[in-house]
Amino acid sequence: MRYILLTPNFKPNPGGIAEYLNQLWHYIGSHHPAHVFSTVPPHIPSNQKTEAMAYECQTLPDLPALEISTIETLTPQQAALQFLQLKSYGQKVLLPLLRPYLSEPVRIFIGVWQPTTHFWCEALRKEHIPYSIFTYGLEIIYPPSSKVQQWRQADLQAAASVYACSAATVQLVRDRCQLTQPVQVVYPGVQPFINPQAIEKTAIAIREKWHLQNSQTLLSVGRLVPRKGFDLVLQSLPQLRQSFPHLRYLIAGEGADRERLTEIIHSLKLDSIVILLGSVDELTKAALYNICEIFVMPNRFLDGKDWEGFGIVFLEAALMGKPSIGGNNGGVSEAIIHNQTGLLVDTTNHQETENAIAQLFHNPGLRHQLGINARARASNTFTWQKSGQILLERPFNGSKTISLLS
Repeated sequence: MRYILLTPNFKPNPGGIAEYLNQLWHYIGSHHPAHVFSTVPPHIPSNQKTEAMAYECQTLPDLPALEISTIETLTPQQAALQFLQLKSYGQKVLLPLLRPYLSEPVRIFIGVWQPTTHFWCEALRKEHIPYSIFTYGLEIIYPPSSKVQQWRQADLQAAASVYACSAATVQLVRDRCQLTQPVQVVYPGVQPFINPQAIEKTAIAIREKWHLQNSQTLLSVGRLVPRKGFDLVLQSLPQLRQSFPHLRYLIAGEGADRERLTEIIHSLKLDSIVILLGSVDELTKAALYNICEIFVMPNRFLDGKDWEGFGIVFLEAALMGKPSIGGNNGGVSEAIIHNQTGLLVDTTNHQETENAIAQLFHNPGLRHQLGINARARASNTFTWQKSGQILLERPFNGSKTISLLS
């Protein structure tokens, strides 16, 4: 069996979707002929070149951009032109690239649903070529455009199989797209951090640079967007610093919300305890997990238009033996077990986030035990091997949803 991934999102793009697909195809490619066709030129880290050679990467030609947020603002003439261009792309660019592989057994996967990939699905259906789709949540709930809803529903209902990154996303997909077929859970895995000596050396350098040697350190890692709830942590800090005078808060990531977060930091006079680190490499990220006492990302379900499908960062923190605080919405309740590997909070206001941070700082024994539990669960349950095996060994056959938590 040959496995083909068609995706507009892949490494080196940042974010969970790119990492999810990248790791799955690393695993699949080590067992079967596998290919990635992406509009993003795949990046192969130097320490993964041997493994990555198991699958082939091909960059798709540029295609007409069709942003979800702008569909409703297009004039009828503009929309018609873009739709025709995308239809032509599917028929004249995508299908000719696939045809050489269709003479043998093959499974084709759409990496993430977007308006552009709708036309890929449409082209595949026209040629009676089955396809499967991965879903994450955010692309299912946004936007409220009736045209996009019709496309999305048609593509998912026609898919040979649908996969979701969490059980919560399964329910969301089934409800929003009126699916009658089962949806299988393929949880994210987590890649063990390598080279502990390099991590510790980097951690020492970070502590010295930012004077963190005697600090009680909170860490957030993620795109700077309102959904992540980093502002809730900032709003908690004025009160927390009264009980924990050595408190420091590190935020790693970039995004459109940086300016707003910076304004909050200034307005609350937090400049001396909050550090916006920007984008960081994998070694630095591992060192940050090593440094922190608590990982916190109080994600929110904002206006029903934003969604945290799972949260690989919670697993990364867990591998370093750190408990997490996350929002009790989306798929995060599957990444964190409340009172066992971390704490889940109601993020409709910042008070629960503040209380959870205080609870863990006041109780080092609890914090340590949650970290031990988190590491054991992440190491044993959330592996890319288990996730990949669902695709390789449990092909969609109409059976019930498969969960790694069962």
